[in-house]
Amino acid sequence: MALTPAFRNVRPSDLPAPPQTALEIMRACADPRCTHQTIARIVGTDPVLTAELLRVVNSPFFGLGREVGNTSHAVSLLGQRALRNLVLCISVRDALRQKSLTGFDSAGFWEDALRRSVAARLLGAACGADADECFTAGLLQDFGLLILFHVNPELAPLWSAMRTQTPDERLEVEQGSFGTTHDLVLMTMAKAWSLPQNLVDMLGYHHDYSNPKLSAAAQHYCQILYCADWVTCVFASSETATVLELAITACEQLLKLSRDQANAYLTEIPQQVQQAGAALGLRVSSQVDFDTLLKQANVQLAEENLSYQELTWRLKKAVEDRDRYAAALDQEMHIAEEVQRGLLPR
Repeated sequence: MALTPAFRNVRPSDLPAPPQTALEIMRACADPRCTHQTIARIVGTDPVLTAELLRVVNSPFFGLGREVGNTSHAVSLLGQRALRNLVLCISVRDALRQKSLTGFDSAGFWEDALRRSVAARLLGAACGADADECFTAGLLQDFGLLILFHVNPELAPLWSAMRTQTPDERLEVEQGSFGTTHDLVLMTMAKAWSLPQNLVDMLGYHHDYSNPKLSAAAQHYCQILYCADWVTCVFASSETATVLELAITACEQLLKLSRDQANAYLTEIPQQVQQAGAALGLRVSSQVDFDTLLKQANVQLAEENLSYQELTWRLKKAVEDRDRYAAALDQEMHIAEEVQRGLLPR
């Protein structure tokens, strides 16, 4: 679908703002002088956020293994970084949630975001990174795209096609349609929300993971997010076989994971997406398991191989037909020459 690009720059006023309490919690968690008691008091000033935080903490997905009954207990069990990440996840989930977009599949968007965050968590844990940090960054990873659609609602119908594209293809479409990309929008938002620098780097450079401005650790986290993006695409693309091979290759080259490891993590994703959706209160459709996707990929490969064999057969037949026609033409020319010689005087 070809739509005229809007090319509206994203202004600070276009960016969603987290609730004031959430902002205070994130700032307090970033301050090493803040005690657990101080942070628990800040959380307690917002009853809605408190109830939601306790519900998420007690969900099976986060698996604390014990009942958390109050904010003080939650803060002491989670620690400041994990608490900040949970509050950030809840704030992102609620940002722009009430604003509907005509022609935009918001449920599909958040399902992909959950898949990306689960993939980042699994890959991060496998690579020795902070799994919770990876989960949070994965959930936010494409949030800049949602902001772009809200700023340019007339382009919302583009999403259905973009969802099936690879991460690199989607980035090109964003640049051409919006005049900017989601990672640049995210970097602006991360700074406006006073997020820590490591999250700013992850969100702003996950498509540019080899940028020399980044430290080696930041590059590694960006590589995890980039691979999580490719893994997510396996479940949304119509070209399952091609995208699966590219996703596994990215995990092998960037994260040094084996093919068997990558396949094992892909197998875990559907179930964990269901659990993460229930924990964060996001509606998720029934997930297709990886074995089904693998069968689909094998069918596509078989069809492509069959098409190749048919093409080879057609080419061989065309060559044979050409040789046969050439031989027949030579024979007819020979006969014509004999006839002409017979007509000439001796």
